[in-house]
Amino acid sequence: MPSALLRDDYDSAAAAFEQAYKKDPKNKEAIFYSTLGRLASISIDAKVRKILQSIGFNNYPGNLNNLFTLGDSWENYYTDESYTETAQRPLWLKDFSGKRLPDYRYPSGYYAFQNQQTITQESKIDGLESMATYMMVMFFNAMGSNIQDMNYVVDEILEYVFGDAFETAAARATTFNYGDTITLDSGINKKLFMTKYLQDGDHVGRAELDLVFSSLWFCKALLEWLSSYDLETDRYMFRLWSFNAQHFGTFFPPIPGLFDALNKPFVSPDKLNNDGTTSTDLLNRVVGFFLGEMDKYYSIHQSEIPRIPGMMPLRNHFLKERSDAQKAINRAKNSLLKAIEPLSNVYNYYYNPESPVPQLIQNEVLPGFKWLDGGFSALQNAIRSGSIFYFPGEMPKGAESWNYTASNARFGVNTEKLFTPGQLSLDRLFVTESGGRLPKFYGWKANTEGAGQYISRREEIANYEWIGFMFNLGPLKEVFVQGLEKNGRSLQDNECVHTLFPDILFTRTNGEYLYMFYHDLYNYTLKWK
Repeated sequence: MPSALLRDDYDSAAAAFEQAYKKDPKNKEAIFYSTLGRLASISIDAKVRKILQSIGFNNYPGNLNNLFTLGDSWENYYTDESYTETAQRPLWLKDFSGKRLPDYRYPSGYYAFQNQQTITQESKIDGLESMATYMMVMFFNAMGSNIQDMNYVVDEILEYVFGDAFETAAARATTFNYGDTITLDSGINKKLFMTKYLQDGDHVGRAELDLVFSSLWFCKALLEWLSSYDLETDRYMFRLWSFNAQHFGTFFPPIPGLFDALNKPFVSPDKLNNDGTTSTDLLNRVVGFFLGEMDKYYSIHQSEIPRIPGMMPLRNHFLKERSDAQKAINRAKNSLLKAIEPLSNVYNYYYNPESPVPQLIQNEVLPGFKWLDGGFSALQNAIRSGSIFYFPGEMPKGAESWNYTASNARFGVNTEKLFTPGQLSLDRLFVTESGGRLPKFYGWKANTEGAGQYISRREEIANYEWIGFMFNLGPLKEVFVQGLEKNGRSLQDNECVHTLFPDILFTRTNGEYLYMFYHDLYNYTLKWK
């Protein structure tokens, strides 16, 4: 069976593994390889490919041979003909004029990038072309495309990636008993892209399959938890910026420090690109640019101004709980337990001196992680009972045990609240006006310390230099019952957004635009009369 893999014929190998399993379901090699083959086959399922194509991956291959031999760059899978007039693959930063955004009103699309020389220069870091711009292209293409809605995409990923085929593969893996192993043939681990973890001649079996499936169950749990919240928003703004690219020649702002910020998100907030640009200044330049682009568009299409509320978080139900949130939350809890449970078995197996453990794991992993089993047990118990899971700021060392309570833990998470539908809904995390659909605006003069002054009318914005919002941290503190603090200070229930994120303060002009989009759309409409 492995000979097909060695020839890079992944499709034939997967078929041979499956056939061998059907012929002898107790054959150890057949169980191991066919389980991995079924997992790999999910990635080329027609329904999975349809999901990927809906967000721009029109080149995503329909067979394993092409998938595994194209390389590991998503650039290879990204669409050719959809975004370039010449049907040539868009190669990172080589020709920005050849990348465009789709628009449902203009099936042929149109170019979205001008000023490619400026963009290329600013997106170089340490002399290398950056991936940040390429990722932004993909993001805007995805958001501007005809996805039915983001909830639908997440639901379909759960149904088709983590659906029946995944469950079948997971169940098959459990038929491999602990202690039963196969010897990894020379070169096979390279074809399976596992050389970082396994070496030729290693004994592999149930423990290694459990590690693979545990990571996948974690991914499924996260998606299920996310699916309890409404992810849909009006993405029309991405299309209107495409319109401006064609008619006004603008799309990306030529702002110094922008690409530094995209590629180095943890750069000091004081300076970016060594030009003295603060993060707050950069934020306001970008926001101001996009608000200006909206102005350009709506000056021509005034009848579409009423669409604006559908783009604004809080106004559009974004990140509020969905109607079937409780079912999604229950599924997430079950998947998380399925991710944790086999890890205890793996732990016990690996620390048994009689077990044939792969050399890399034996030498590099086991010496420093004897405390893991206690952590797994504590987390399982907390999830099942809805109690608090306590853990330290830094993981234990070596043979230390997991024994954390409120008295010696750095953090504590209330799992019951974490798995409460809508607990972290956006309308609960911001201080809002009555009804929860409009954020309260606050103003600061030169000194941005303190709670700021509540702004009840747009005209009051002129009295302040900086405009911001307030967090309602009550729901978050119910989840993170220990360790939620800033600079050693325990956070209050209500805190300014820029207390936690110092960069997020808006200039008077940008604040007034945002205020109109939330509270005073009528006056924004009058602007163009």
